[in-house]
Amino acid sequence: MIAQLLTAGHTVTTTVRSLTRRPDVERMLAVAGAPHAGGVSWVEADLTSDSGWDRAVAGADYVLHVASPFPERGRSTRTR
Repeated sequence: MIAQLLTAGHTVTTTVRSLTRRPDVERMLAVAGAPHAGGVSWVEADLTSDSGWDRAVAGADYVLHVASPFPERGRSTRTR
C-alpha cells in the first residue's frame, strides 16, 4: 500500500512497532519499486498502546488502518 501511495504522489507517514523494523520495510518498498521511499516518515507506535499515535496522524488528511494486533502466544482471544 505504501508503494502505491508513493507512486500516486502522496506523502506517507507509516508506523512500525519498533523502529528497528524500518530497514526491513524499506527493503520491501525497494522490491515493490516504490519511488522516493527515502521520503517516508516513520513513527514508532503499537496498536496495544496509545503512545505515538498523535504524532503518527498529525497533519494527516487521511488515515488508512491496515494492521491488526496479534494476541500474545498462548493467550485466548475468545470472550465468555
